[in-house]
Amino acid sequence: MRSLAVKYAVPIWAALLIAGLLAAYQFMPGPDGYPLLRLVAASELKSHPDSHLSYPDSTRLVTYSEEMTPNNIVEPGNPASVTTVLGADSSPADITAWYQSQLGSSGWSDQGPFGTGRWWKRGFRETFQLGFVPTDNFEYVKSDRSTEFTVIYELSVPWYVL
Repeated sequence: MRSLAVKYAVPIWAALLIAGLLAAYQFMPGPDGYPLLRLVAASELKSHPDSHLSYPDSTRLVTYSEEMTPNNIVEPGNPASVTTVLGADSSPADITAWYQSQLGSSGWSDQGPFGTGRWWKRGFRETFQLGFVPTDNFEYVKSDRSTEFTVIYELSVPWYVL
C-alpha cells in the first residue's frame, strides 16, 4: 500500500510543480516589461510612459486604443496599441527630430521612413510610429494648430500566444 502511494506521489507532485511554474510564467514579464504568455490589454499599454510621449506644447486632439487579439491558425493576431492624434505649431522636421532624440535616448532603434513619418522599434514586440496627417485625409481633426500628427505605441502579439 505504501509503495502505491509513493508511486503516484511523484507524478502528482511533478504535475503540480509544472502547473505552478506555467501559471507563474504567464505573468512573468519579458524584456519589454509586459507578460510573455498572455494577451496584453490596451489599458496596460496606456499606463506605459511611451504611450504618452507628446511633443512639447502640442495639443492632444484624440486618443484611442485597440486590444490585442490572439493568433489563430488562419491569421496572426492584432497588436495592442494606443494611438494619439496631436496638433502643434512646429514643422514636421522639428517634430520628427524631437521624437528621434527622445526615442533614441530611451533605447528605441530608428527603422526609417514609414508612410508620412518614421517608425522605431525596441526589442522584438514594441513599435512606435510617427505620421503626419494631411488636411484632406479622413482622419484629419480640425484644430487651430498648423501641423497635425499621429503617434502610435504598439505591442505585437508573440507568435506563441494562441
